Amino acid sequence: MYNINVMRSDVKAKLGNNEQITREDVTAAMEVAQRSQHHNDKVLYVNVKRAYSTQQEHNEE
Repeated sequence: MYNINVMRSDVKAKLGNNEQITREDVTAAMEVAQRSQHHNDKVLYVNVKRAYSTQQEHNEE
C-alpha cells in the first residue's frame, strides 16, 4: 500500500496533465478520499471518476 500523499500527488498529476486515467487511478483516489476524510480528496475522487468515465465513453465510440 502506497503512502497517501504519494497516491494523491500521482493522481493529481495525471488529472492535471490530461493523461489516461486507469481503473487503478480511480481506486487510488477512492482510497485517498476514504483514508483522509478531507473534502478536497473527496472532490479529487469525483473528478478522477468523471474523467475515467468520459475517457471510457470516448474509447467506445
